[in-house]
Amino acid sequence: MKYVLVVRPRADIDLAAHFLYLSERNPQAALRFDKAIAAALRKIQSDPCIGPRLAHEKTRHLDLRFYRPKGFRQYLVIFRLHDHTIYVSRILHGSQNIETAILDS
Repeated sequence: MKYVLVVRPRADIDLAAHFLYLSERNPQAALRFDKAIAAALRKIQSDPCIGPRLAHEKTRHLDLRFYRPKGFRQYLVIFRLHDHTIYVSRILHGSQNIETAILDS
């Protein structure tokens, strides 16, 4: 089955912010991060059931899943599947307050 991947504007902003943060500290890591996120999105699109469900109490009703990009396990690509469309909601660092970030988006 072919799934449509939709990256929400907030996830694009997250990606740009993480890339900028990394590029200021380690430009090579930022480039690897960008490639890792692109690979993660392809993986999610090919198999949207790959990620475990996000088990935060306040966001459980949203039926969100997450996937950790290879080489950047501290980051989470947060998404949900609806019909044949995958919506990428956020790209967060594990140190961020996940519940607050999701509910504020």
